Amino acid sequence: MTRSPAATRLVLAELGADAEADPSAGLVVFARALRDAGAEVVHGGAMTSVGALVRVVEQEDPAALVLGLAQAGTEDPDPAALVAELVAALPGLAVYGLDARARRAGLPEPPADLGRAGDSTQT
Repeated sequence: MTRSPAATRLVLAELGADAEADPSAGLVVFARALRDAGAEVVHGGAMTSVGALVRVVEQEDPAALVLGLAQAGTEDPDPAALVAELVAALPGLAVYGLDARARRAGLPEPPADLGRAGDSTQT
């Protein structure tokens, strides 16, 4: 009997969002698509700080993190600074930008094969 490769474990989250906020529609749609492709998806939801997101990622031990950035208010920190802080706190983990805002802040777009069993999640 042939064993299928283990599912790729991914964390999806939105940084800078109010913890009470509903997840963005894009995050939910992408999570479903990844799940349908065979990935094990951990939906981290709305994260209010880099520290909170780092704790979730460390607990879940994913192959990659897919991040959306919530719309910034006038007092919110620079998105590029948030992304730099997050990437520095998670060395060796592939971090991808779900939305245009995250990609403008320096994160690469998720690869087309992200979530398929045995994929390579290199940054």
